Amino acid sequence: MDAVISVIYIYKNVRESNRKLFEIFRDYLNHIKFDLKTWRIYLEMSTGMCPVCGLPEELCICEEVAKEQQRITVKVNRRRYGKEVTIVEGLDPSEIDVHDLITHLKSKFACGGTIRDGAIELQGNHLGRMKNVLIQRGFSADQIKD
Repeated sequence: MDAVISVIYIYKNVRESNRKLFEIFRDYLNHIKFDLKTWRIYLEMSTGMCPVCGLPEELCICEEVAKEQQRITVKVNRRRYGKEVTIVEGLDPSEIDVHDLITHLKSKFACGGTIRDGAIELQGNHLGRMKNVLIQRGFSADQIKD
């Protein structure tokens, strides 16, 4: 933006001193104005566009498609002192908002949990209800293994 301001300053000074240079700068400025308009339109459109599918962010379907393609494994492990932990594996954190998912699961099951090594760990045995909750969140029933 500083370059545009300096060109405008030069444009004003040259206009008064030399007519030929004025015409050259005028043509150059017309070219810059066109590029700036194009750039502004690009910035306005690109900020609201999904970089993966190219649709506006309100209509983006990337996460829904990614949810259907995930191969999710749900299992229960016993930890120290007989504590059970439900582990949800197979989620790709680059395609799915895992933090949003774990927040929803923790509030749904009223338990604590964390993300460790790309897998969601929830305190307690939630194997019976986990598949239904994941299906409600948009994951494919065929891709979830108990």
